[in-house]
Amino acid sequence: MNSKILLLNKHKGTTSNNQLQKLKKALGQSKAGFSGTLDPLASGVLPIFFDNSTKLIQYVREESKIYRVKAILGITTNTLDICGEVKTIKNYKSHQHLTNKIIEEAINSCIGEFKYKLPKFSAIKIDGKKSYELARSNKNFEQKERISSIKSIEIIDIRKLSFEMIVKCSPGTYIRSLVDSIGQTLTIGATVTKLERIQSGPFLKKDSYSLSRILDDNFEYYDLKKLFKTFKISERSIKRLILLRNYKKVNIADIFNDSVSGSDLKNSVLRDNLNQFLLKTSNENMIFVSNSYDEGLGYLYSKIKII
Repeated sequence: MNSKILLLNKHKGTTSNNQLQKLKKALGQSKAGFSGTLDPLASGVLPIFFDNSTKLIQYVREESKIYRVKAILGITTNTLDICGEVKTIKNYKSHQHLTNKIIEEAINSCIGEFKYKLPKFSAIKIDGKKSYELARSNKNFEQKERISSIKSIEIIDIRKLSFEMIVKCSPGTYIRSLVDSIGQTLTIGATVTKLERIQSGPFLKKDSYSLSRILDDNFEYYDLKKLFKTFKISERSIKRLILLRNYKKVNIADIFNDSVSGSDLKNSVLRDNLNQFLLKTSNENMIFVSNSYDEGLGYLYSKIKII
């Protein structure tokens, strides 16, 4: 079975896609994708989905992400990180009025609803083209706005010229923009010097593997059963599903009558109002099921994906 998930500990200085292509080649995979790209400067956990597991990306719940970020004060760049072209530099005297308390207040002021303009150097598409491509070509364009949720900030260190913090935020948050906003609040500017993703939804950095370990075959794939409730099912029922002409609207009650983990599958699904789950046979064949319910939580139908 090639439908697997691998947690890569991406190292800084390269793109997420560069790492993806190396893994595809090393592991002999023709189809792969990742969840939540990381900037070249950034390191940390990057979930890689292989083969049919790419169908699961949209269903994986990533209610929050956690980053450890270090920033330098008094410098701004066009990319909002240290890799970019320097726009402004404030001299040391401009920092003299700053106290730890002032910096701490500026950081904490971002907790909650955070509204900002997306960085020009980002993968967001504008009129069909990636924003960073337009920026590199010196094209003038209006930056899109986004509202993110900054759920918490733990300040690790504050110094005269820098600060370090751990940020828990909603998916899609640009930490570079958060740091830039803090710099604007302090009126001297700030830019990211180090960024590490330590959690991406259910995926943790401590469970990830460096590219070198993976190339040395010293790793384990992520267990799909950690993501979705899993039921055992017979090969007969799997075959019945595969013979269906349309996987988009399947009636669980009509298809599954096998005994599953000591209870009837359809009753378990309907009683617990499960939104998504996995069906797995003794031969490791798997099917992903996504259920739809009406407003009164009445079961309507299921969408089926062969994993």
